[in-house]
Amino acid sequence: MIYKVIQAPDERLLQVSTPVERFKDHLGELSGDLMESRRAAANAQGLAAVQIGFPVRMIAMDPQVFFGFRLIINPEIIERGKSVVT
Repeated sequence: MIYKVIQAPDERLLQVSTPVERFKDHLGELSGDLMESRRAAANAQGLAAVQIGFPVRMIAMDPQVFFGFRLIINPEIIERGKSVVT
């Protein structure tokens, strides 16, 4: 299923996403929906589950530098730079 992408300044994007503790059937379905929604979004290299209304720590990416689709579960920011990309 393709979901509409939630964009800033929507407050739902400020929710703290919950970690994935067990990859259950509904998360398998969500990962497929996340991938489809990412492909359907114009110019999207990646899409977080919270951006389609599901506040769980899951990201779908398909940048060329990674040679194909990647599903990232429970990502963590370990270092933050000063530059901002918009």
